[in-house]
Amino acid sequence: MRDTGESFDAFVAARYAALLRTAFLLTGHRQEAEDLVQETLLKAAKVWRRIEHGPEA
Repeated sequence: MRDTGESFDAFVAARYAALLRTAFLLTGHRQEAEDLVQETLLKAAKVWRRIEHGPEA
């Protein structure tokens, strides 16, 4: 089984730009979008083992 930290890091590296674009569409402001993505990723990191097989579901 892969290390949870590596799996999360790979997800963030692969999907950060798309997450930021979506957050920008929701907020309309780049800084607020960055804050939203950061807050959401912090919450996701805490439960990553549970959601890593479908984090965008």
